[in-house]
Amino acid sequence: MHKAFRLLFVLGCALLFPNTSRAQRAPDFSFACRILMRAPQSAQRFLDVGSCFYVRAGKHNFVITNEHVGHPGGRMVNEGFFALFNKREEVLIPIHLRAFQRLSDVAIFEVSDGYESELPHSAEFGDFHNLRVGSRLSVVVHAVSNFSPLFDVIQASVVNTDATVDNAFRPSRLKIQAMLLPGMSGGPVLDTYGRVIGMVSGSLGSPILISGPGSDSLYGEYHTEYSYAIPSDDILRLIQRTEGLPEGNEYNLPPGGLGVRVGICRYHVPGCGPTPIIFYDVLDSALTREGLRSGDVLDAVNDTPVRTGADFARELFLHRTPGERVELLIWRELSEGNFFQVRIVITLGDGSEAMRDR
Repeated sequence: MHKAFRLLFVLGCALLFPNTSRAQRAPDFSFACRILMRAPQSAQRFLDVGSCFYVRAGKHNFVITNEHVGHPGGRMVNEGFFALFNKREEVLIPIHLRAFQRLSDVAIFEVSDGYESELPHSAEFGDFHNLRVGSRLSVVVHAVSNFSPLFDVIQASVVNTDATVDNAFRPSRLKIQAMLLPGMSGGPVLDTYGRVIGMVSGSLGSPILISGPGSDSLYGEYHTEYSYAIPSDDILRLIQRTEGLPEGNEYNLPPGGLGVRVGICRYHVPGCGPTPIIFYDVLDSALTREGLRSGDVLDAVNDTPVRTGADFARELFLHRTPGERVELLIWRELSEGNFFQVRIVITLGDGSEAMRDR
């Protein structure tokens, strides 16, 4: 009697709440793949270099990974494969390079014609700005050191949504707490709804040997506790730029640039943050004609405050294109300790050379 009652209760719940079983269905991460690049100076050999994910953008089938994943031999490789599972078999689908940007560490490959029927469902992008410290995330990655085509889904959490990377003049990144391995670069970082809010870019901290017969073992697995991820906003901007480019060519997407040296101002400037940005060597620059001077201290770009070197990289390099005109709010020293504000409009140049030593 009790068993019959429980059975009727379960059936009733299924009829009243038909979405319950669907909500518990395992998420589909098939858009996350591993990527293989043609080995330098070899027409037949391909290297298993990292992780990637598939995105349908308009009429284009793009595969997204890190720029540093795309040059295993020190230079950008223009063709390879991305590997996915279809009916329990691994399928290698050829891809060719469409565009990349070194500053953002993003490379965009396009699927070759004739493989549309083999493609998984497209990744969807979420809103990076909804993240908070402690937000739960998942990282879908392929570890080269695992010697397996299978993927790992690693649980992670947000440590910082605006972390400074390497030094003061690199774009800020999403910092996550996750134990990652070599080969996981390029893996998508997902929110709790399975939407892409970032892409793994690199690890930081001291490596820890987790397994392996010895510290010098080829099979030892090295993990680091924290990693950086590229925010989805930066990836989407480059995808949108790539969509409008003519096909048949590879494009280095240079950021905007100034062509002058900058640094951290070491003296106090009223109204500026603790690390204001100061301009050097402007005298011989084309920006002189537009009103910029050596010693000017930057306060804002298009009314967006610039308080750190990461702000500077984002507002004047990463989110801009050559030829774009922007308004700078400048603090200029009239006499010792006496500053006044100036608004000037400048034209950005090509920033790829300025950032070549990344």
